[in-house]
Amino acid sequence: MLSYTLPIIRQKISSHKKYGVPAYNSFYWHRSEITNWLKTHRLDGNVFSNEAHVVYFRTGRASSMSPSRGSDIDKFKKQVFLKEENYLIWYYRNWRQHLYDLKDLRSMFKLELVAQFRDGAIFRVQ
Repeated sequence: MLSYTLPIIRQKISSHKKYGVPAYNSFYWHRSEITNWLKTHRLDGNVFSNEAHVVYFRTGRASSMSPSRGSDIDKFKKQVFLKEENYLIWYYRNWRQHLYDLKDLRSMFKLELVAQFRDGAIFRVQ
């Protein structure tokens, strides 16, 4: 049994060394234009994202999840209006179907484009 699994384990280790461990350390996230931009540009104010975990893991910066459809949207609106500066970091590779999408958020807030990349965009939320 061990002789059967050893080649598989070696293959996995080789792949992880080359491309990174799956999830937030994968090759995709290492090459993310929006994430790399965030590493060198400061956003002062509230920061929200549909991938808040990626923002923290890849940049060390805190952000909150963008609102989900089941949440109290009025509570989110209050958070936005408490601070003068609010940003939304939106990754186009969005698998979180429970979150409001960009179309929904645009209908509730003014989203001013700050920066756009192949894999996402950053908006000022008003």
